[in-house]
Amino acid sequence: MNNVLNVYKPLGMTTFQAIKRFKELNPDYKNIPIAYTGRLDPMAEGVLVFLAGKKRFEAKKFQKLNKEYIAKILFGFSTDSYDLLGIKKEKSRTKVTKKEVAEKLKKYEGENKLSLPPYCSYKIDGKPMFHWARTGKLDNKEIPQKRMKVINLSFENFYYISDKKLLRYITDTINKVRGDFRQKKIIKNWKDILQPLEGTKFPIAQIRLKVSGGTYIRSIAENLGKEMDSEALLFNLKRTKVADFTFEEAIKF
Repeated sequence: MNNVLNVYKPLGMTTFQAIKRFKELNPDYKNIPIAYTGRLDPMAEGVLVFLAGKKRFEAKKFQKLNKEYIAKILFGFSTDSYDLLGIKKEKSRTKVTKKEVAEKLKKYEGENKLSLPPYCSYKIDGKPMFHWARTGKLDNKEIPQKRMKVINLSFENFYYISDKKLLRYITDTINKVRGDFRQKKIIKNWKDILQPLEGTKFPIAQIRLKVSGGTYIRSIAENLGKEMDSEALLFNLKRTKVADFTFEEAIKF
């Protein structure tokens, strides 16, 4: 049972919930300790590498593996989590163009020094950043910046989503999340934002990228919005590959 397992984490689950579900479906692993490498947020889905038994002691080696994603970035909004599962910070112009986005994205290939998302597991003073964010004490901490490497990036699509479809997607997606992630408050917040904007369409860019371990796609989305004078957040994220572990070969729940 000392195995490396390629598992597909569904949208809505935390990494720990995925481990629990895997054990429920695979009783042989019930009493086998399982670690993970490369956490995926509840609002993300895709390839998650489990290290079972003695393999968990090799976690550091696996954390350095390159990862590939398909990401969708929504323009016009920003939240305190840098994705849809957050409280709105502000709304700004939404009239970004496909050409503008494509040109700005080119600059992200290579190394970028970016701020970590407030709601992440990176530890400050012995506790994860999401702890300080939830308790309202993150403002008293210095949010670290980290060098993140984009090995290659391709711009795939640019389209618009209506206010009604956006709200429906947000509600349906957040309702899949289990655990205490402020879901009711967040859905109400989005309703309050979008209902006065009836008839408005918001731009979304789809990109495919390969990055080094430790790169936060949410940070790229947030920073891209700032550079374009239009707030932005991560709308959807699918991890398609971790090194040679692919989506097609992953164990699915």
